[in-house]
Amino acid sequence: MVAILRHGKLLLVERLDQLKGEIHELTVTLAEGVAQPPEVPGEILRQCRRRAAVATARATRANRPPWPRCRRTNPVKEVAIRTPNLEEIFAAYMQISAGEAEEED
Repeated sequence: MVAILRHGKLLLVERLDQLKGEIHELTVTLAEGVAQPPEVPGEILRQCRRRAAVATARATRANRPPWPRCRRTNPVKEVAIRTPNLEEIFAAYMQISAGEAEEED
């Protein structure tokens, strides 16, 4: 089991294999002239980073995202999907919860 805490607040408790099975890092290479990447299914844990025609995001609850269909319907050259390691998952949860804490202030 993995528990993630921030300032004494419990953010989640899940089995490691389940947690890793639910979180994906998606790297989308856009076709030439495309301004925005397609919408990422699930809850975004880490906002998209954008470098030229490549956008990256970490999302949860995006099991088996519909990327083959997305490639046919959007001007996307390539989609790479990987499972982040536990440290990257932890950092993503810290980033999102830090943003929520700032909104509450």
